Amino acid sequence: MFIIDLVFSGNVVFSNVTVFRGITVFSGDMVFSGAMVFSGAMVFSGDMVFSGAMVFSGAMVFSGDMVFSGDMVFSSDTVFSGNVECSADVVFSGIAMFGGDVMFNSDTVFSGDTAFSDNMVFTGDMVFRGDTVFRGNVVFNGNVDCCADVMFSGDTVFMGDMVFSGDMVFSGDVVFSGDTVFIGDTVFSGDVE
Repeated sequence: MFIIDLVFSGNVVFSNVTVFRGITVFSGDMVFSGAMVFSGAMVFSGDMVFSGAMVFSGAMVFSGDMVFSGDMVFSSDTVFSGNVECSADVVFSGIAMFGGDVMFNSDTVFSGDTAFSDNMVFTGDMVFRGDTVFRGNVVFNGNVDCCADVMFSGDTVFMGDMVFSGDMVFSGDVVFSGDTVFIGDTVFSGDVE
């Protein structure tokens, strides 16, 4: 199926391999269960469930709650203003901004600058290659590798091994239970365990 410049405003289920090219707006609740390619500018304003392998190569805006259970690749800038839950591997190579609660249950790579505004739970291994800002409380249950500057303004818990290569600022309380390496300048304003 090949779709160009369309608006979907009702509840829709896509279950076959589908390619969306051009500007596309999804404003109802949607289920995408096949392998999908989104190569144009996309706006998703309803609650979405993505259960197949997805490739997002255009600028993406997600304003509803999102559930991703298939492997995801986001190669352009992405904005999420609702809650996000990912249970498969995810790669973000553009700028990523998250405004709601976020849960990543698998391995995730952020290559661009990333901003998180609400509470986060990461249970897989994480790699942050761009500058990253965490404004809410954060729990990391897997290993974390931060290659650029990172700012944590909420309480943070690290359960796995950590490597921080850039400058770090921790404004809230921090708990480290795994091995931790700081290579850049580090500032702790709260309690550290």
